[in-house]
Amino acid sequence: MSGGSGSGVYDPVTTTDVQFGDADDRHCKFQVRGGRIYNFGTYKKSGIKAVCDEIRNRSRPKCLFIVFVTTLVLILMMLAIVIAASHKRDKGTDPAFEAWTNKSNGNPASVPIFETWSNRSNGLVFVPYGLDKSVHIHIKLEEENVINALTGTLEEVTKDYQILKQQSAQYVDCNSTYAPQDKVCKQPLSSFGKYCSREHRWGYTHGQPCVLLQLRLPQDVTVRSTRPKDGDLYVQAEKSLGNRTSVSHVGVSCEPASPADAKNFYEKSHFGDTIQYFPAEGFPTYVYRKRTTDEFLTPAVMVWFTSLRDLKPTRINCKTWGVFENDKRERLSQDLYSTSFVLHID
Repeated sequence: MSGGSGSGVYDPVTTTDVQFGDADDRHCKFQVRGGRIYNFGTYKKSGIKAVCDEIRNRSRPKCLFIVFVTTLVLILMMLAIVIAASHKRDKGTDPAFEAWTNKSNGNPASVPIFETWSNRSNGLVFVPYGLDKSVHIHIKLEEENVINALTGTLEEVTKDYQILKQQSAQYVDCNSTYAPQDKVCKQPLSSFGKYCSREHRWGYTHGQPCVLLQLRLPQDVTVRSTRPKDGDLYVQAEKSLGNRTSVSHVGVSCEPASPADAKNFYEKSHFGDTIQYFPAEGFPTYVYRKRTTDEFLTPAVMVWFTSLRDLKPTRINCKTWGVFENDKRERLSQDLYSTSFVLHID
């Protein structure tokens, strides 16, 4: 007898044939009725475990999304650090590039700040200089006024090397055995090469600029070329000058200041070497002798840069390779006779 009986004995209740008409019941993981737990469908778990699983299943997509976003942010931060480190390494400690950041407040500067050009009387001096009187020689190929200003400076400085300026008897041709103290040693414009000339606008209209170097020494300073007894200085000079070494000249060499600057040169040039010197030997030592005349023509070397890339400021370091001494026979610092400038073709 199913249901109740007079004897009080009830048949066992099973869950296999129990059906509920309530639509909500069909979608429940469990049902609690009359103090009993009835499992439906394929769920055979306890109610607490089922609830936990449900919470876990609902939380998993959100957790995965959070993990994905966090990982992506970390990857982007690492890439930013690597790029920043690489950028800093390429620029090195060059003041011209450090100046892109305003040191006073840490904010980017609107324009880079370069060192001021120095017209010193003792040392290695270059011309032209930047239009802002800095070491930044900014060559804007499309702006005629900029080209005129830069080449105009060179034309003004090189006037003293014109033949017409050296016609008087006061000027003589000097060499290692003849350099009278009461005369002025000649140096003609032709010694600066064919391309580094007024006719070719000193190379500035074609992005192949010529830079004039003057070695200025006071009367009490003498100079000689390096010798084997000078040790490392001699070895470095031989390496830097190559076949341009001369016992009667102080050689000069110019090179990119860093590997990053070196990348701003094309590997080859139609004109031969990417950096050329006129005269190739450098500055004649016999010109820097004791003199009895106030008139003096400072020896100069024209440096021609034949393969610079456009749009990239390039730091150049130039150095003389000689031994400088004062009248007390004290050796002077080599750094005094070096210089640095930035070439920038736009």
